[in-house]
Amino acid sequence: MNKESVEIIKEAKSKTLELVLTTVLIAAGINLIVIGISSLIPQVNTYVSIISGIVLIILSLGFVLYSSFMQSCQKRIINAVVIYNKENMSVIRVPNYGFSEDIYRYLNAAISEDSNIMGIWTQDKLGVTDIFNNASPDATHIAVSRSGAVLNQLIEYLVLKKLSIFTTDYFNLPSFNKKKIKTLKRVDVADLVASNIFLNLFSRPTYERLAFDNKPTKMVYGYGKNGAIYDRFELTLPDKCEVSRKDHNIISIKHPYFKLTISPAFTGFGAIVPTSFLKKYLKQEDINNLSCFKVRIGIDLKFSWRAFFMNKTEYYTWIDNYIDSIEQYASFKQFRNKIQWDTVEAILLSMK
Repeated sequence: MNKESVEIIKEAKSKTLELVLTTVLIAAGINLIVIGISSLIPQVNTYVSIISGIVLIILSLGFVLYSSFMQSCQKRIINAVVIYNKENMSVIRVPNYGFSEDIYRYLNAAISEDSNIMGIWTQDKLGVTDIFNNASPDATHIAVSRSGAVLNQLIEYLVLKKLSIFTTDYFNLPSFNKKKIKTLKRVDVADLVASNIFLNLFSRPTYERLAFDNKPTKMVYGYGKNGAIYDRFELTLPDKCEVSRKDHNIISIKHPYFKLTISPAFTGFGAIVPTSFLKKYLKQEDINNLSCFKVRIGIDLKFSWRAFFMNKTEYYTWIDNYIDSIEQYASFKQFRNKIQWDTVEAILLSMK
């Protein structure tokens, strides 16, 4: 099992102290040798020797810290799958696969309430519409259909929703100093709300929505007419965290100690899903109408040098746990392992 990022930094602090003590002892020993040698060599510049020794110690400490911080950084790509019915232009629900079940539920809820989302979703089929280069082969861009752009926003919303639930639960303990955390509401992340149709819709107050009879409510989560969903959006994070959008599908959470970048993306490219899975597990008779698409959720975690001075590490250990929870939630490979599909498939083949 890999160590958590914050744990690595804590160990780096401990190792640095050990290194300082070891360096002092070694330096004392070397100093005695140098004194003996210098007595044999006339006109040795004492100050040059001292400065050189200090530089060497600083370089050795810097190397240890740099190595530890590099280990604490994470770059992870989570591969998810969306299965789509081309004939009726709908997403297929995969039972027990949390990511797929939420895609299915929230998409249908949005379509049933908002005619604009329904119009965009049904305007064209899911997939890639163009692949082009701006100036060089390194600048390749992929254009997806309008329905693909809608799905991309839904994936982003689900990743943010998981972050909201996870951090709210994590910091909802009396042991945390409320002055060291803050709760961002819908109005505090206006740029995210304005640029994501699902976040805007589901977190919109019920008194602004016909599906809830335009009545105010104090509920956190609830259903309205035709399956409409109200989901109050809040992000509970350590104080000094800044949440912003860096690009159309890149969310940045920045703190003096760390920077967490989340890049959810509907790629438009095909994913390999066994035919037996489609037929037996999903009970789809006509698989020719199905398309399996790959979704990638990129996560990039970097700690700054200031993290070396963090004292209350419990305010930051949630990051690794959140990343792991997203992988368990969205990874199609982990889902297949959970239901032991390879074993099930082998049994099905042996029964033929």
